[in-house]
Amino acid sequence: MGAILDENGTVPSGDKSKEIGGVPRRTVVKGAAWSIPVIATAVALPSASASGPLRADLVIPGGGCVVPGTALADPAATVVVTDTTGPVAGATVQLVFTSVDGGSVVHDGQTYPGSSVVVQGVTDATGRAEFTGFTAGTVGTVTVLASVQTADGRRVESNPGSFAICQPAGNVFVWGWNAEGQVGNTTQTASRVPVPTPWEVDKTFTSVAGSWSTLAAVSTENTVYASGHNGMGGRGDGTFDTTTPDGRPSGPAYALTNTSMNNTERTAANAASFPVFTSAQSMVSAQNGNNDTAMLVWGTDGLLYGTGENAGDYYATGNGTDTFDRASAFAGYVQVGKLILDRNPGTRIVQADIAGWWHSVYLLSDGTVWSAGRNHQASFGSGTTPPVGAQGPEIAYQAVTADGTPLTGIVDVRTTQDSAVFLAADGRLWAAGRNSYGQLPGMNVGAVSNVAIELTAPVPGVPVTRIWKSGADGESIIVLLADGRVFAAGNNTSGQLGIGTTADTRNRWVQIPLPEGKSLKEVALGNDGGLYLMTDGSVYFAGANDTGGLGNGTLGGVVTTLTQVPLAGPASSIAATYWDTYAAVV
Repeated sequence: MGAILDENGTVPSGDKSKEIGGVPRRTVVKGAAWSIPVIATAVALPSASASGPLRADLVIPGGGCVVPGTALADPAATVVVTDTTGPVAGATVQLVFTSVDGGSVVHDGQTYPGSSVVVQGVTDATGRAEFTGFTAGTVGTVTVLASVQTADGRRVESNPGSFAICQPAGNVFVWGWNAEGQVGNTTQTASRVPVPTPWEVDKTFTSVAGSWSTLAAVSTENTVYASGHNGMGGRGDGTFDTTTPDGRPSGPAYALTNTSMNNTERTAANAASFPVFTSAQSMVSAQNGNNDTAMLVWGTDGLLYGTGENAGDYYATGNGTDTFDRASAFAGYVQVGKLILDRNPGTRIVQADIAGWWHSVYLLSDGTVWSAGRNHQASFGSGTTPPVGAQGPEIAYQAVTADGTPLTGIVDVRTTQDSAVFLAADGRLWAAGRNSYGQLPGMNVGAVSNVAIELTAPVPGVPVTRIWKSGADGESIIVLLADGRVFAAGNNTSGQLGIGTTADTRNRWVQIPLPEGKSLKEVALGNDGGLYLMTDGSVYFAGANDTGGLGNGTLGGVVTTLTQVPLAGPASSIAATYWDTYAAVV
């Protein structure tokens, strides 16, 4: 194992290594790839020695990218010193570390580059000096250079090798608006580039979701982590605190492993009727607005759970009120849709979505659609038109068609602030509510339908296979066709639909041009911008770049065509909040 010198370059008492006199020149060049062994050959510095040219070979074993906290292979680096007579024993070898991107390694409690304590070794009879006991530090690339001095005063430097320390696959990267700490780094500073959250870097995450200004993700350990706005309990950490103890808004992330936590109005008896949330499977992407932060997650038990605002009881728990305050909110995850399941024994919830104005939509395993909360703009599609004024809580109604028969055969549901859209198994689109921005082609702009009616097909004869919606009052719909084409309708005032303009697509479907060779997998729209995840893991942005949604360090302007976000690797899940914070599991 290499010896360590103090900051003056002196070997501590008892160490048989020799002191290096002077500081050798250090040339930093691009290092060789970490994924294959590196053997670097150097040319000796001028010497009067009769032993011929001196040579130093730096060998770094392969092994791929190493995540922070992981031990590097032993030996992490080997230096072989030779001249024309063969191996050179007794040569002092000093390792020099540099990094241009913040990467680091740790050795004997010291961090390199940065520490003034020098890592040093002496070659044995075979001319070898091995260096062991290194651990990956921070993410980035660490360039390593070996500086050699022989017993007779000759010197040589090896060409550099490198260690690559990378974020583990499945980390959550966040960028954009951060006024409420949703980036999870305990600051209010927005990030114009994707940065890894400090949510336990040794964890692997599978899915991420956004709400008003809150982000949450599920780890492979079935635990939810969350950061951001918490005035209505959206973090699900058992509190309604909007600030951390040090006064910074809502952050860092909180690990949520159980919730017998109740809202301020629930009694112990009522709480007993709710299953205790113990294990999460995946987040449900359900952006919503009007300050009503809510989060949905699938439990490993197959049930749907939610935390946060519940005004109008859009969680269908039987425990909501028609007020926007903490009396209706939950500070921890509770079972969602219980009233609906009680009315439909033998079924389960397979999809859910939440919008602003306190309403939600649920798809059951039998293909029927139910809504809960306030029947704003008749978006329930239940055949009833809401009276003027507030709606009472604990509403749970089934969507029907014009003749009053239940809407069936549905495979996907989405709800905006003013409307709801339903995708049938045969690829047809249905909708109810108000066509505020022309997001419901087939209805007149501004028209209201209190039953589910069929919409105009984007391309006649080509089935729709997926649907997405904007955050809350954005009032736009995106659909994927069976042939891979993507169309959008509705609000596009910030260019977030990626159709090459900021004009609304009122009451008509407009195709979204995808990058060449790409296929769409997922969409996450905020208020003024959105992310588009492709099947190859690449992520694209469109919309207002006022919070740095492009992720390339720029701020300002409007992006009307899909433009790639620079990420550390392929993404598996994406999210956007109403306040245009963006996230991806990479």
